[in-house]
Amino acid sequence: MIRLKKVVKSYPVAGEDLVVLQDIDLQIKNGEFVAIMGPSGSGKSTLMNIIGCLDKPTSGEYLLNGKQVSAYDEKELAGVRNQSVGFVFQQFQLLPRLNALQNVELPMIYAGVGKKERIDRAQEALEKVGLGDRMDHLPNALSGGQKQRVAIARAIVNEPNIILADEPTGALDSKTGVQIMDMFTLLNKEGTTVILVTHEAEIASYANRTIFVRDGKLTSAGAVVDQESYEKLVASGAEEEQEQEERSITENEESVHLDESRGNEMKIEPSLVDHQKAEEGKM
Repeated sequence: MIRLKKVVKSYPVAGEDLVVLQDIDLQIKNGEFVAIMGPSGSGKSTLMNIIGCLDKPTSGEYLLNGKQVSAYDEKELAGVRNQSVGFVFQQFQLLPRLNALQNVELPMIYAGVGKKERIDRAQEALEKVGLGDRMDHLPNALSGGQKQRVAIARAIVNEPNIILADEPTGALDSKTGVQIMDMFTLLNKEGTTVILVTHEAEIASYANRTIFVRDGKLTSAGAVVDQESYEKLVASGAEEEQEQEERSITENEESVHLDESRGNEMKIEPSLVDHQKAEEGKM
């Protein structure tokens, strides 16, 4: 199970802390299918990176299967990423000089699996995603959908209990996207926890639960909504930002007017003093 408690993530920028995630409280049970949605810059990819042990929280707690992730050293974290979590990215991240089979073997090489077992398991994973006849093909000889299938095979070859997919259909046409999402659905039915980041409500509808992130905060963690509702949620966030910007501009203008007023007062005061001196001279 995944449990985040009061998680904050910030980065030092120009001598100040840029807060990307704020007080994140989240629980994802084993076997769930969860979508993470939010506008660009909302913090959803940072949240995904923390869940996948690619990044660490600045503060707060992250428990993975009841264990404090902060207690792991770098070697242990690498083991978690290799054995417990499978990653699928929008741009596939395949090595161009390796064929499909060799790309799928990579996680097992890092895990120290013997050659024969590597080949057998890689072949099985490729057959599972429907690429049993493309094992010897280099990435440039595969379509976008086939490349993503290879990436999924690579993600599942070590039989992780969590799959993290960051915009897995973003570079695919709609028909191929549906095929990829059907694979994630099948993996979830087999007991794998699937967590994906997406901008599309149609893709999120495959999940059992949708988490919305805006301005580094969770705004909702309930059921899936349609695209119209999602766009309204994003629009409301844009309206809030516009209102905040307008308030900031108004406050700045008021501050400028106040400074100008004070400046005028300072200009007036010497003239009053001169006038008083002149009157005293007449006396």
